[in-house]
Amino acid sequence: MTIDIRAGGLWIAVHTPFRDDGALDEQGIQTNIHRYADELGLQGVFFNGLFGEHWALTLEERKRIAEASAIAARGRIGLSPNCTHHSLGETIDLAQHAEASGCEYVVLMNPATPPRSEPELFDWFRRVADAVKVDLIIFNTPAPGYTLAPEFIARLACTGRFKVLKAAGGSHEVTEARRLAGDRIIVSDPSEGTWLGNLIAYDQQLLYADAEPYLYQSGKDRPMQRMLDAYRAGRIDEVIATHKSLAPMRAVYEEWISGPIRRGRASCAAIKHWAARRGLAAGPVRPPLSPLSPNERERLDRALSAVGV
Repeated sequence: MTIDIRAGGLWIAVHTPFRDDGALDEQGIQTNIHRYADELGLQGVFFNGLFGEHWALTLEERKRIAEASAIAARGRIGLSPNCTHHSLGETIDLAQHAEASGCEYVVLMNPATPPRSEPELFDWFRRVADAVKVDLIIFNTPAPGYTLAPEFIARLACTGRFKVLKAAGGSHEVTEARRLAGDRIIVSDPSEGTWLGNLIAYDQQLLYADAEPYLYQSGKDRPMQRMLDAYRAGRIDEVIATHKSLAPMRAVYEEWISGPIRRGRASCAAIKHWAARRGLAAGPVRPPLSPLSPNERERLDRALSAVGV
């Protein structure tokens, strides 16, 4: 069974579980995959990305994460690892390994050091695409210090190899990408906060999201899935009401995760603390990131308790 991303649904950017000694927690990775698929009913996961602390992982660890995830998934949930690395050769190696492991998609972020010209940048993406048969996803993030222009994304979309754009840039870039390439690539604004507007205005049934679907939801309460189900059934009033009901949760997410990211600070420690309260394997962050201070943990715990987590 292959998970078709064109069917839409909720895809999540997941953290990487570590043991208390800092080692990779492969059992925790598999346990989390089971929960994402069986308890939360999510459509797919995006791993080894920014929330997954990819900068702190060795190449071998990134491969082990792909293998462990594929073993646990067994075709029940889609897999889309970030395969971008410092060199083109290592990026291709990770992409080919992901494909061989059984991952349905390969994610490419903007290369950390931008080439000097657009032709060089296009050649980098083309070379990776030529090295694998699986479809690719573009994660257009400002993290490397620049974003891919909508016109460039449209050119990649014309190759037919890139199926989804996770558009983490500003609203103008998302709108322009939809205008220029929306008939050739699925443009997914990953923010849960803007999803209501994107559902109604653009029929964006694929939420290739950040961490909200697994931090907001539990096996007993899946409001984001209810929102999508209601939209597909034409119950727009229910969609709007469900979106409004998430406002308290959204405020906590903004304070601890989205807000710090916009200010240039990684939120992985807060994500992991929240995930652990949801019963997921999480563990510590790796250097150069710092753990939450005792005061920060206490404050986040109070905020999460107030919204029922």
